[in-house]
Amino acid sequence: MISRATLQSHPARRISSPATSRSSSALHSRGLKIFGATLTPFGGATGYNPEREARRQQLNRWIRTGKMYDGVIDFEAAVKDPTAQPMKIRADFDPGDHLHLNAVGYKAMADIIDLDLFGSTRRPR
Repeated sequence: MISRATLQSHPARRISSPATSRSSSALHSRGLKIFGATLTPFGGATGYNPEREARRQQLNRWIRTGKMYDGVIDFEAAVKDPTAQPMKIRADFDPGDHLHLNAVGYKAMADIIDLDLFGSTRRPR
């Protein structure tokens, strides 16, 4: 899993490395699927700055367009403010720290997951 801490210390170009490709190949050779998920916006949160935002966007582009994953869950699309501030989470999902989500925001993240990605025929209750 790639966390915000990883993002802060390793640009996306380092994450997309030969070692990452080898890991992906090894997992696929064992019949395992790999799923990626985009990082959610954090504009306004402690530690936010334009450089980190650029890295987050770069990494999200790589997650969405790279060939490493069998499927992508776009958490950014589920929670970003679609209006004037796409680098922030939607105000109705923000409990105030601009980083974490409230219950409604986490539900939006859950709702965007296509369970068919996992080969599941079960549906939520």
